[in-house]
Amino acid sequence: MNIPPQDIPKGIDYQLVTVSVMGDKTLGQIAKFEENGWRRVPVERHPSIRSTDAKWLEQGGLALVERPEFLTDRAKVFEQNKADAQLLSVVEFTATTEIPPSVNGRCINLQATAKRERTIKEFFVLHFWQMRVWFRNKIANWRLQ
Repeated sequence: MNIPPQDIPKGIDYQLVTVSVMGDKTLGQIAKFEENGWRRVPVERHPSIRSTDAKWLEQGGLALVERPEFLTDRAKVFEQNKADAQLLSVVEFTATTEIPPSVNGRCINLQATAKRERTIKEFFVLHFWQMRVWFRNKIANWRLQ
């Protein structure tokens, strides 16, 4: 799916997620992504794109999903901290080092932990997003009836 950046709503992040592999829907990852705030993109948002599903944008076993960029940024920070914590558990860094250690040009967070820290803003953004999507789906179902 080739979607121009100007067609993506401001503040929203898109990603393709596996729905089925060789027609087997049990191998799809959509449920795991929906737990983390990702929601499917409706067909009416991008009518020029062909879809194998009548309601959601899907092609060849992949579904287009969306979520607020804020949640994506928070997830990236968590994953970086988790990676730094794993690295710190294996390698001993001394506090006397003048230059902080880095990996691929990114400084390692020496206080990193693998613990997920959720902020109040993240909580409200995620739950507001889920309610908004729920209402959007209810209205779409109501219009189809």
